[in-house]
Amino acid sequence: CGSLPFDPQTEYCCNDVITRPLPANPLCCGNRAVDSDIYICCAEEVLVTPCGLPACCQGNSFDGNTHLCCEGEIQSKMSPQSECCGQAAMNIVLSICCNDEINERRTLLTTCCNTTTYESDVEICCSGSVHPIPTDNPRCCQSQAVDLSVFMCCMDHINMRPCGDPDCCIFNAFDKNTHMCCNGKIRSRPSMNSRCCNTTAIDADNFLCCDGLIHTRVTDSYSCCGEFTVDLDVQVCCYGTVHEIPDGVAKKDYRCCRTTPFDRTVEKCCFG
Repeated sequence: CGSLPFDPQTEYCCNDVITRPLPANPLCCGNRAVDSDIYICCAEEVLVTPCGLPACCQGNSFDGNTHLCCEGEIQSKMSPQSECCGQAAMNIVLSICCNDEINERRTLLTTCCNTTTYESDVEICCSGSVHPIPTDNPRCCQSQAVDLSVFMCCMDHINMRPCGDPDCCIFNAFDKNTHMCCNGKIRSRPSMNSRCCNTTAIDADNFLCCDGLIHTRVTDSYSCCGEFTVDLDVQVCCYGTVHEIPDGVAKKDYRCCRTTPFDRTVEKCCFG
C-alpha cells in the first residue's frame, strides 16, 4: 500500500493509507475504508447510509426514493412524477419547467416560451413573446407573429406582401416582375433584359455597365474593357486598354500579349 506492506485478509488500502480492521464490505472514501452497508461516501465525506435508495447531493446523502438533488439542494419529491426545475422540485404532470422557472401546465400542449408558457395549438412563440396564431400561414418575424399570406419578413422587418413575385431587398419587399434590387435599392425594371449597375437599373440591350460606369451599347459588338467600352469588330482589349485593329489585319488574328496587341500572323508572344 504505497511503500508499506499490508495484509489483505485483515487490512484495506485506500490512496496509499492502510485501514484496519478490514470492514465487512470495504469502500474507499478518500484515504479511509468504510463498510458500504453502513456508510456512504459523498464528496469524500463519510455519511451514514440513508434508507431506501442511497444517493449523494454534493456533500450530503439522501434517499432517492423520497427526495431529489436539484443543483446541490435536496428537495422532497411531490409525487412519483417529480423532477427538478433549477433548485426546486416540481410535479411534471401539473407543472412545466421553462429556463428554471416553474409554470402551470394547463394542457398537454403547454410549451415553453423563454421563461413563460403558451398553448401550441392556438399560440406561437416569437423570440420569447407569445402571440395568438395568425390565420393561414403563421410565421415569426423577430418578436412579432405574422401571416405570410399577407405580410413578408425582410431581415426582421414586417412588410406588406407585394403582388406578383415577391422578394426582399434588405429591409423592404418588392415585386421581382416589375422591380429589382440593386445594391440594396429598389429600382423599376426598364426592360425585360434589365441589369443592375451599382444602384442603378439599366436596359442591358442598350447599355453596358463597365466597372460601375454606364455606357451606351452602340452595337451588339460592344463590350467592356475595364471601365471603358470596346467595339470588338474593330478593336481589341488588352488588360483594360483599348487598341484599334490595324487596317488589313483580321480581328481573329489581332491578339494580346499581356498589355500589348500583336498580329499573330507575323508576330509571336513569348512569356507575355
